[in-house]
Amino acid sequence: MLSEAAQENQVYLVGGSIPEKDGGKLYNTCAVFGPDGEMILKHRKIHLFDINVPGKICFQESETLSPGNSLSTFDTPFCKVGVGICYDMRFAELAQIYSRKGCQLLVYPGAFNMTTGPAHWELLQREGLLITSSVVNPWGEVISKAGAEETVIYADIDLQYVEATSCSRSHHSSAAGRPLRCDVCAGGIRLSEAAQTSPGFKSRWI
Repeated sequence: MLSEAAQENQVYLVGGSIPEKDGGKLYNTCAVFGPDGEMILKHRKIHLFDINVPGKICFQESETLSPGNSLSTFDTPFCKVGVGICYDMRFAELAQIYSRKGCQLLVYPGAFNMTTGPAHWELLQREGLLITSSVVNPWGEVISKAGAEETVIYADIDLQYVEATSCSRSHHSSAAGRPLRCDVCAGGIRLSEAAQTSPGFKSRWI
């Protein structure tokens, strides 16, 4: 169905996500189709969502799903696109890596829960300059937004504006592709890796 829709409308179609079984494991997978209807990539959700808010919600994706282990990009005549799924957007490093790989557009299909979602969803989009159920410009301004009901939204994406804004955002230098202070950050990475092997280590991600 998605293949036919992409071909009929001559568009690149990022098809949300579905369970995928492969090698005895289940993945949360997003398929992308080109204007010819061919599937051009599959992205497997990298960061699984485990949450336990007492009295509100308990959800453990890791009990059922396995995480993906690769980044997913595809080229169009307009720009290079990076793909993530839902909770992947909580990790700014992923967006920064995609930026350094030359992506000008990031697409994160997702379905946040109604406990943490309202507090985090739009904030994360604006922080990461992402495309989801909202369209957000490079300054973090929401230019089109869907509601809770099923709907279709449209927005024009000005890639020249994206490029010009990226060059002017000196306070986001690492995300804009400028040199990262590896002499400083590399030490932090080594410390983090060492800390993970120490007794009593607990992830800082919640």
